[in-house]
Amino acid sequence: MSVKFELSNCRIGVALQVGYNHSDSTFGWKGYKNALTIYYMHSNENFIKEEHSYSLVPGLTPVVSVKNVRTVLLGQPYTQCVEDINYTTQGCLYGKLLDRVVRMCQCYPSYAEDGKNLKKKFSEVEECNFYLHATCVSFVKEQFDQTEVTCKPACYQDSIHQESI
Repeated sequence: MSVKFELSNCRIGVALQVGYNHSDSTFGWKGYKNALTIYYMHSNENFIKEEHSYSLVPGLTPVVSVKNVRTVLLGQPYTQCVEDINYTTQGCLYGKLLDRVVRMCQCYPSYAEDGKNLKKKFSEVEECNFYLHATCVSFVKEQFDQTEVTCKPACYQDSIHQESI
């Protein structure tokens, strides 16, 4: 679900996604059982972050205040950044995580964002099944350390940050 808010004379886009875990408490799930989780992100961001989420449990009413932040880096010679307007550091990290899953598990996670594009890139490997997800993919994802990989910052970046809850 995507929602547009209009504040004074500026327009910001906020993408909201709701995840519902009805009964699954198997290995690899995060969050409460039988509860909703709302994820918020800037409309230009393509990847959900756990730190941009709140669990919605019965009896509680979360009120979250967020702000839109635009970051512009100067580029060469001051900063090594990627000038592609569609590039994000989070997208780069996500791509490296998916590459590692394919390399270590010998399957591509078609259920993940960009999983279908990986099929074209890694046509020699099969789609990850439930067994591979439980025994390999979830392990690789849990062990993935973002500090071990290098992704340059984006020269232009819009994001949303929590101000208060």
